[in-house]
Amino acid sequence: MSHTDRTAQLRAFMEPAGIHSFRELSRQTGISEKQLRKLRRGEVYQVRLEVWWQLARGLQVSLIDLFQAFGIPTGASPGQPTQADLDALRQEYQYLQQQLQQQEVQIQQQMKQAALDILEPWMRNWPLAAYRVQQDPNFAASKLLKLVQPVEKLLQAWGVEAIASVGEQVSYDPTQHQLVAGELEPGQPAVVKRVGYRLNDQLLYRAEVVPAR
Repeated sequence: MSHTDRTAQLRAFMEPAGIHSFRELSRQTGISEKQLRKLRRGEVYQVRLEVWWQLARGLQVSLIDLFQAFGIPTGASPGQPTQADLDALRQEYQYLQQQLQQQEVQIQQQMKQAALDILEPWMRNWPLAAYRVQQDPNFAASKLLKLVQPVEKLLQAWGVEAIASVGEQVSYDPTQHQLVAGELEPGQPAVVKRVGYRLNDQLLYRAEVVPAR
C-alpha cells in the first residue's frame, strides 16, 4: 500500500502549540519517535487509537481535526475507524477535558488554601493591631513588624524576591531601578526609596531610587 507523507500536516499542528521539533513532540506527548515516524510516513492505520488521543491532547486539538488532516475517512472499512468510533472518541475527549478543568480548579483551591494557611497569623492578628492603633495613637509601630512576617513568608513561597531594601545604597541599574528624582548614569551610587520585586527571573517592579548624596 502506498502512503502519503504527512510531515507537513503534523508540523501545521505543532507550530501553534509551540513545538519546534519531533523530539520535543515525542517528549511532550509521550508518543515514541517510532510512532511519530509512522504518522509522518502516512501509515495512519498502523497507529493505535490511544496514540491518536495522546497526540490530540498534546497538540490541544480535536481528534476529528487530526483524522481529517491525516486523510482518515469516517466511513466503515476494514482496519479503519468507523463513525461510531469517532463519536466515542469525541465523547472521551470531552470527558477528559472536563476532568482536566476540574483538576485545574482543584489545584487553584489547593494553592489558595496553602496561601491562607501561611497568612493565618496575619489574618487573625492584624485587625486587632489596627484596632489598637486607632484606640492609641502612641501605639509603638515596631510591634507591628512581626505581624507582616507571614506576608513575607508567602512571597518567599511564591518565589518573589525583593530588589534591595529601603535605604540601601546600590549601583544604579536602569533595568532594575527606577530613578524618581535627579539624574544618574548607570553604575553611579543610588539610594533605594521603595523596594522592587522579581518573580524568579522575571522583573515585577523596579526599585525606586534617588542619587546618593
